[in-house]
Formats: sequence, C-alpha cells, structure tokens
Amino acid sequence: MRVVTWNLRTDTAVEPPHWPDRLPDVAAVLADLAPHVVGTQEGSAAMLDDLAAALPARYTWVGEGRRGGRQDELTAVLVDTTRLEVLSWATTWLSEQPGVPGSVAWGAAFPRTMTWVRLRDRRTGTAYTVVNTHLDHVSAEARVRAAGLIVAALPDEPTVVLGDFNAPAEPDPEGPYAVLLGSGLFDAVALHAPTDGSLGTFTDFAEPRVGAPRIDWVLASTGLRVEAARVVADGVLGEALDDGRHPSDHLPVVADVVPG
Repeated sequence: MRVVTWNLRTDTAVEPPHWPDRLPDVAAVLADLAPHVVGTQEGSAAMLDDLAAALPARYTWVGEGRRGGRQDELTAVLVDTTRLEVLSWATTWLSEQPGVPGSVAWGAAFPRTMTWVRLRDRRTGTAYTVVNTHLDHVSAEARVRAAGLIVAALPDEPTVVLGDFNAPAEPDPEGPYAVLLGSGLFDAVALHAPTDGSLGTFTDFAEPRVGAPRIDWVLASTGLRVEAARVVADGVLGEALDDGRHPSDHLPVVADVVPG
C-alpha cells in the first residue's frame, strides 16, 4: 500500500501562486506517485473536489472541515477505491471536546482535527486504519496534547499516521514526535535517512534544503513493514521546481508499507 502525506497549502492566501495555478502540478505529482492513500492538510472542500476531478476516477476523498461539514480546512484522506474499500471514517477535534466542530484548546491558533479511515485491501482482505492530522503551528502544548489524543485513539490493527505536525522529527522528549514514537509507532522516512531523511519538508516555495526541519511525517505501527520511504523532490515535482512552478509550500512524503 503506497501512502502519501502532503500539505496542499490553503486556497485563501492572498499571495501567489494560487490554487488554480498549482492544481495541475499537484495532480501530476500524485498521478506520478500513484498512491493508494493520500493524507492532505489545508485543503478546502472545493480544493479537494478539484483535485479528485483532476485525478483518475478511482480516487475519492473523505473528511470534515475543522468548523464542521465543508467549512474551513480539512484533514481529508484521498483513497484509491479500486484497491481499498472504505469501511468507516470520522473526523474528530484535537481538543477537550473532540466531538464538537470548531472546538479549540490549549492555546491553539485554530481548530485542529484528525481524520481516521478504516480500509480493507481488496487484494488481501487486510484491514488498515489510516489517521491523518495537522497539528497547531503556534502552541507547543496543543501539539503535545494532540499527539496524546492520537495515541489514545490508535486501534489494535495495522495503522499508518500521516500529517503535518508542525514540529521537527527529532527526539525532543517534550515534543509530539516523542509522544507518538513512544506509543510504538515508527518513522518510515527515518529508516531511509542515509539517502534523504534530512531533507526538509516545509520549503515556503523555495528550493528544498538538506537539514531543514522535516515536519511532515509518515508513521507506522507494529504489524507493518516499510519497503521504501522518502521526501519527494524529484520526478514531476522536480521538474516543476526546475521551471519555477511550486505545487505547494510543502513537499510530499511517500512510503510503501506492507504487512509484516
């Protein structure tokens, strides 16, 4: 199962490049990667509709806006329905009121959510859970407490956690990375660090930099094995960077996971 996490960058920013100009490259990158699951951050419902329409018809998306329904940004999950069957899904809020749309806690700048999707592999019958999230960029307390909520929600089956965590993937004992890895999850890209594990994922529309913080992660649970994982800055995306077009201010992260 190939999984991707990618912050698509909001469509409400005043400064360019704007979403209609970026959409073809975002779709081209995903078509090139051909993932089975994509965890997205900052996408509006309209952006996700655009993206699904630009991708092959096998893709659908699930998720709820951070202020409920289709309102505001989503932590939506795109699914290749020819490979995976969606069994159930839900969006919950990373707050003291997880069932209340728009709820904010612990000094967060915005409501923050996680969307979980339970999937069945049509080829093998294996059931997976995918969790996708976007942690707060302002409050360190909100990031740590949100990580704790994610850990508490992890099921007893193979699980992949995707997201923009707004924190570096480093062993800070008081950070969300430590909380999540302390639950038994492991960092897919860190297993392949000799090649590209140190490439930063937030570029702010500039060229990628080795040594910049890797704040977008693919984490996996026991019961899964990662065959390959990397921060993507080549292929269609590399060509886009070379000619000055930037699909997003983040780089996607891709991992191939199998039971084992």
